Amino acid sequence: MKKILSFLLVFVFCLSLIAPSTASAATIKLNKTSLSLNVGSTYTLKLTGTKSTVKWSTSDKKIATVTNGKVKAVSTGKATITATANKKKYTCKVTVKKAFNSKDALKNLVASETDLGNGVIVILENKYSHDIRLEATCVYYDESGDMIGKSSADNYYFNAGNSCAIYLYGPYDGNFNDVPYSNYKITYKVEETSSYYTSNLKDIKVEANFGVDNVMAEVTNTGNKEAEFTVISVVFYKNNNVVGYSYTYADVKEPGSTEYIDFSLPRDDNFDIIPVDDFEIFVNYSYK
Repeated sequence: MKKILSFLLVFVFCLSLIAPSTASAATIKLNKTSLSLNVGSTYTLKLTGTKSTVKWSTSDKKIATVTNGKVKAVSTGKATITATANKKKYTCKVTVKKAFNSKDALKNLVASETDLGNGVIVILENKYSHDIRLEATCVYYDESGDMIGKSSADNYYFNAGNSCAIYLYGPYDGNFNDVPYSNYKITYKVEETSSYYTSNLKDIKVEANFGVDNVMAEVTNTGNKEAEFTVISVVFYKNNNVVGYSYTYADVKEPGSTEYIDFSLPRDDNFDIIPVDDFEIFVNYSYK
């Protein structure tokens, strides 16, 4: 009996020595597995969960260097930073971009404007390498060149490579009647999107079709992150010409959630439905 008890005590003692090592190994990880940096900026990677010596290396010193975990962006491109500990490798993919420049951002902002007579619909494409915050302001003028009204619209998180649609309302009087204008001028202001926000654009999926005097859209958050603010817009066409616009917020905050939206078809001055033959859906932005 004493031999059995002694054996059990030794066995339990051995387990107590092994268990911490196994748990520790299971939690070893880099604090970042992907990273986006501007040329000249730095970020310190950390390998947590181990006290072993860590060896750092980069796949391309011309793109990014690393010293004791501190990554420095050298030139535009992509590189992989590797941390090696206990013969195991942990990697972080680094993308290096040019530092944000508002003039370059404006040069890479492509705008297509359509004047409806009571406002202007603008379809925009961000061809710049950075996500931007966009503000569009339209000033309306009468025949004598006097300013008679102003309208503004924002895109708080305009992703690089994405397109969006906005509507700049025309001037109206105290009774909310449209005021005729002779000309207009739109100016665009851009700045780099705050790092405080996280984009969910790639996770938002939209399926849409014509319904009964409307366009029905199914909006789904397919990702595993919350999408706090999501705006969906639609541009209506007739004979390939832009004839209307609408937008709404989509309540798809929770991962996996879906919302069904109906966009009413545009109407003319007599409030009759315009017989559109096509439409285009845009996810203007989605972020938290």
